[in-house]
Amino acid sequence: MKSNPLFSILYSLFFALILLLAACGGKHGEVVIRGAYANLRAADFFIYAPDCGSTKIDTIHVVNGRFEYRAPLSESATYRIIYPHMGELAVFASSGDIIEIEGDASNLREVQVSGNDDNETYTELRMQMNQMSDQRVRDSLILKFIAANPVSPISHYLTEEYHKNGASQPVIRKGARMPSFAPVDSMRGYPTIVAFYHQWRHDNHGVLRRLRERLRQDKTDSLRVVTISLNVGAAEQERALERDSVLDKKYSKRWRDTCDFRGLQSPVVQRWQIFDYPYFISIDTAGVIRYCGTVWEDVP
Repeated sequence: MKSNPLFSILYSLFFALILLLAACGGKHGEVVIRGAYANLRAADFFIYAPDCGSTKIDTIHVVNGRFEYRAPLSESATYRIIYPHMGELAVFASSGDIIEIEGDASNLREVQVSGNDDNETYTELRMQMNQMSDQRVRDSLILKFIAANPVSPISHYLTEEYHKNGASQPVIRKGARMPSFAPVDSMRGYPTIVAFYHQWRHDNHGVLRRLRERLRQDKTDSLRVVTISLNVGAAEQERALERDSVLDKKYSKRWRDTCDFRGLQSPVVQRWQIFDYPYFISIDTAGVIRYCGTVWEDVP
């Protein structure tokens, strides 16, 4: 019996469509979140979904820069991935989704998330916010998005974050007055360098040594230094100070180091929206910011 050529073609197309759908979609009742990070060999991330009515926190093991996380999910959820020392990434998921995360561990603000419209929309929004140094402009963009998309899970997440962090917070920018912060306030009336640093990337390891050398070069003894550590462990912080010998009696009255061991969750980091490190702020005797940025050679 001869087979119908048209039937064979239709059958082949149907089979190919089934394979395509299987490749593009996940299993109903489950979500799959995959990640690929350049410049990262191994790490542990934490993940949880507070809007699912559970505070359970799972651990994601990253090996050779990659991970795959699977979890039961009957409807939808906003997952929060917590990086070690590096803040939070929101991921929006529905049952059956396969979410793809790609980025560079040295610049986590630029991580791309895809897999559904919500993640792609939020990624685009984050990229816009990354270009805005003025917190008031960022606040305006957030509020406009929420007003235009009141039922979006992105808006629900942004509303929670907006109220948690506060709006219209002081902005660090050249020519503005330095916002109030107790360790900096204690140096008022002196030229001061404020430095944010941590120990988990090599380009931060020389920060304290450079500041000590700058203090040594100041023959007037007027320069003051405030360092804000983003280390999360007491032992790690002690090793950092010992290695750079900053706690020299000669400089003890001209230098203050502060560390609340909360990393990027530190209130001062969230309030001033500083996420690139090391980060330097140079303040004159009147409390006006003369420089703010990541280039040590540009610090006056």
